[in-house]
Amino acid sequence: MKQFRRALVLVILSMAALGPAANAELLVGYDDSSTGGITNAWSVDVGTGISTALWGDANPDVWGMAFDPATATVYANGGSSLYAGPVSPGTNPSLLGTITDVAGATKSFVGLTWANGSLYASCNVANEAIYRIDLSTLVASVVLDYEDAEYDFGGLGYNPADGLMYGTNDSVNPFGRGLFSIDVFGGGSINLVTPYPPDRTDIDGLTIGDNVAYMVEDESGDTIHRYDLVAGAYLTSLTSPMVSTEIFSGAAWVSGRAPSVPEPAGLGLAGVALLCLRRRR
Repeated sequence: MKQFRRALVLVILSMAALGPAANAELLVGYDDSSTGGITNAWSVDVGTGISTALWGDANPDVWGMAFDPATATVYANGGSSLYAGPVSPGTNPSLLGTITDVAGATKSFVGLTWANGSLYASCNVANEAIYRIDLSTLVASVVLDYEDAEYDFGGLGYNPADGLMYGTNDSVNPFGRGLFSIDVFGGGSINLVTPYPPDRTDIDGLTIGDNVAYMVEDESGDTIHRYDLVAGAYLTSLTSPMVSTEIFSGAAWVSGRAPSVPEPAGLGLAGVALLCLRRRR
């Protein structure tokens, strides 16, 4: 029994040393430029639907969002202004600077995503295309061009499970509104995955998490639509924490990050186990 107790303590202490488990969460934001404590970005628990305010007062005025899991950095843009920071409630991202194209002209984007170690963006004004943003220079270069009149990709997301980017297309003609796959790293094909949910015409936020596409509108209500890419079906929508109707929205999937809110103070797992063992003596 003594050897068993000693072994159990060693196992529990080893588990405690690992720290809090990593988690996964959905970040959403929109371009509410109001001030005075107004929130414009949240973390949403996709299991419970509970939202936690992240930042506000138009810093940044969210058009797009992306997350780099290697550095636990969230990127957000308001037009041509790019911001970056930790996923921490009450901590606003810092301004990195102004995005330009290769000719030096200011360039605005409506969607962001992180893929294969780089930041990518979608633009819905000439030249409409998928761009890669060099974070050392903030210069955006075209990586996949397409006919401007054919698509209006407001939301952009990357799915590491299949190596494809996805976009939410608001243009009716010629292919219809809906979620499209975009083979940026392959042959460049763009294909309809599913039409928007009924009566939905404007979906600007998009991210992919665990093979589910989260399609986020810029308004309140059950406007976070979820599409299972494996099952090929819509899941029950989540309620958005947004409180008004705006023009743009963004989304990012956060995985592999320790929880930003510390666990409650107390004995913890190891302490409780040790106390129980002492009482058994």
